[in-house]
Amino acid sequence: GNDPLSPGSDNSVVLDFPSEWELPDSVRCLLNAVEQDNCQTYPKSQILMMPLTDPLTGTATITIENMVNPSSLKTQNPITVNLIRNHTILETGSVVPASALIANDITVARVLTTRQERKQVNVRYTFEFTVVSVIPSGGKIYIDFPTDYNLNSNPKPYCNNLIGMEDLSASVKKTCNVLTTRVEVINFGRIPAGINVEVEIFGIKNPDVATTGTFSVTTYDSNEKTIDTTNTPIASLTLTAEASPDEIVSFDYVRARPDNKGLLAEYNFRFAPINTIPKYGVIEFIFPSADFSNLTALGSEKYECIMQGSLTTFDSCTVDGHKVIMVLDETWDSSIDLLFSGPTLNPNVAESGEFQIAIKYDGKVLEKTA
Repeated sequence: GNDPLSPGSDNSVVLDFPSEWELPDSVRCLLNAVEQDNCQTYPKSQILMMPLTDPLTGTATITIENMVNPSSLKTQNPITVNLIRNHTILETGSVVPASALIANDITVARVLTTRQERKQVNVRYTFEFTVVSVIPSGGKIYIDFPTDYNLNSNPKPYCNNLIGMEDLSASVKKTCNVLTTRVEVINFGRIPAGINVEVEIFGIKNPDVATTGTFSVTTYDSNEKTIDTTNTPIASLTLTAEASPDEIVSFDYVRARPDNKGLLAEYNFRFAPINTIPKYGVIEFIFPSADFSNLTALGSEKYECIMQGSLTTFDSCTVDGHKVIMVLDETWDSSIDLLFSGPTLNPNVAESGEFQIAIKYDGKVLEKTA
């Protein structure tokens, strides 16, 4: 300022820091490279007070040591500077830090997958990384996929294991939102620096490319301000040729009750899949169209799907043309025994054509009859 301030406990420089700063309990203050005694911080008030040991006049340089940069990035708000004489504000002004903040680099990060074939569905992706800076309670983790991916599939991918973090509270559980090319991990408590985090995402469909783009991980505070990021993105994935569907090796039987020609009957299907059918997997039981009428054409009676054996529930069971379409509500790896009851008319032939079964997920055939 133009009006010099003399040394003394009643004359001081007071800096008022914006909320993104966390003031330490102890700092070292210098005026024109000369240390000033009794420099104090008041973290709850966001204030630093520097009583003058030396006179302040003309242009002065104030240096504060032991400060900690804000943990998140944002448009830098100004620091208010107040010159105090005899406990009264003499002059006031503001200053914006000249150096732009950059996010700390998440260097320890990788992505693992359970399948590498192009267009493969129900793939589990595991992202592992080490937290560089503290993620405060209520923060977020964004995992960004390359644009080769579309996570808006049917059924939608979901997170199952979120390791290295706790629930935000007893009533607010850690979880994630799956967007088109982003997974947002939310509702977790404070994660200290140095913690290894794992995020497992199930039900992803690999893109139809030989080499994917790169992935990235970014951490945010509760105001969605950046803390850390993978400044060097996670490496791309190399995908192999699309896999062919497996045949169903154990198609036990198809039975009609009664089995007389031209009578209405219920049908019993039993088969065993080769691989585990994922949750929300689709099973199509296909009647031979040359012998059977459209399954919905014989009247308005309600069709019924009845599970027999170990599997007792399903998400839905519908009829479309010559298909009975069942959607599972859990993963399953054992035999499936379905009783299909409704106005199904047995054909007037001694032996019908072959029945078929197809297991699908996200529109892709996983297994089928020969």
